[in-house]
Amino acid sequence: MRKMLGFTLFILTVSSTFQYGDILISRYFAPMIGVVFAALVFLIGCARMSMYQNQVMILHLAFYFLFVLLSFLGHSTVEEFGFDLVKLALAFSLSFFAFYYISMSDVGDVKVALNGMFLFVFLFLFLESYGRLLPLLSDLSVVKQNFYLAKINSPFMVDSNAVGLFALFYLVAYISAQNVLSHGYLTRLVFLIGFSAFILLTLSRAAIFTSVLILFLYCWKLLPRVARYIVGIVGIVAFVYISYLLLAFIFSDGSGTTKLGVLYNIPELMRHIDIRGVLLGFGINEGNYVYSYEEGKYSHLLIPMIMGQFGVVGVLLYAFFFYFLNKMAEGRLFFLIVTMLVVGLSYLHPFLETIFLVAGICLGLGNFKCKVS
Repeated sequence: MRKMLGFTLFILTVSSTFQYGDILISRYFAPMIGVVFAALVFLIGCARMSMYQNQVMILHLAFYFLFVLLSFLGHSTVEEFGFDLVKLALAFSLSFFAFYYISMSDVGDVKVALNGMFLFVFLFLFLESYGRLLPLLSDLSVVKQNFYLAKINSPFMVDSNAVGLFALFYLVAYISAQNVLSHGYLTRLVFLIGFSAFILLTLSRAAIFTSVLILFLYCWKLLPRVARYIVGIVGIVAFVYISYLLLAFIFSDGSGTTKLGVLYNIPELMRHIDIRGVLLGFGINEGNYVYSYEEGKYSHLLIPMIMGQFGVVGVLLYAFFFYFLNKMAEGRLFFLIVTMLVVGLSYLHPFLETIFLVAGICLGLGNFKCKVS
C-alpha cells in the first residue's frame, strides 16, 4: 500500500499539469480525475491518521467550507456557485492529498515519488519549449517584430506566462524538498540550472524576476550568518542601483502600466459596489473582472482577484489559510509565499491548482522532517 502512496502523488502531479485549455475534454477534467483517484486510494487504504494529520484535514475542510459560504452569501449566481464548489474542492483536495501521501510514506518511497515528479516536470517543460519555439526558429525576424509570437503558441497551456508559473512553483517545490532528496551539489546544480533555463525560455518577465529572487534567497539562507549580512547589504544596494532598469523593463510594453492601473482603480471601483460585494465578492469567474484597469478586463493581480471573487473577507481567509499552513510546516512555505506575493503583482490566479499542490508538498515535507533526521 505504501508504494501506492508515492504513485498517487505522481498521479496528482501529472493530472494537475494539464489544467489549461481544452486538451483533455475540458480545463478541469484531468485535475478532477487525479483528485478522484487520490480520494479513492485514501478511502480504500486509509490508515489510522495521527492527530497532526487530522488537524491538517480539519484545517482544509474548514477553509473550504468558509470559502463556499462566501460564494453562497455573495453575489454568485447558481451556476457560478456550482463552479466555485468544484474549483475550490480541486484546490483544497490537491493540497491535503499531497500532504497526506508524503506524510504517510517512508523515506525511500518519497524520494522515488519526488524524483519522478521533477523528471516529469522537466520532460513537460522540454516538450512545451520545443513545441512553442521550434516553429519560430526558421524566421527569427518575425519574432523581433512581434515578441509575443514566442509566447502565445504554447502547445499545452494558454501561453508561456502560464508555463512560467508552472515551472516557478515546481522550482519552489524542488528547493523545499532538499531535506528529503539529499541531492549532491552537482545534481542540485543541474536541477536549479534546468529550472532557470526553462523559466527563461518562457520569456515571462514576472517568472524570471521571481525566480532570480527565490534563487538569491535560497543561496542566502545557505550562507553562514556573517556572510548573510554582507550579501544582504550588497544585494539591497545592487537592487536600489538597478531599480530604474527593472522599472523600465517592467513598463517597456505597457503591461506594467495596466497592472498599476488595477491597483489605482480599486478605491474608485469599491465606491460603486455594494457592501455585500465588497465584503463577500462575486464568485470565482465573475470576480476575475470586478477590480481591473478597465471595465470588462481581466484583473490579473492576486489580491484584486481574491477581492473580486470573495471580497475583503476572502482576502483575510486566504491569508490566514497560508499563514496556518506555514506555521504547521515550521516555515517551509516561506519560498512559496514569497513567490505568490511577488509574481502575484503581475499575474496569478488565487486558486491555481499548482499552488495548492506545491503547498501540500511543502507541508508534507515539513511534517516529514522528523523521519529524515
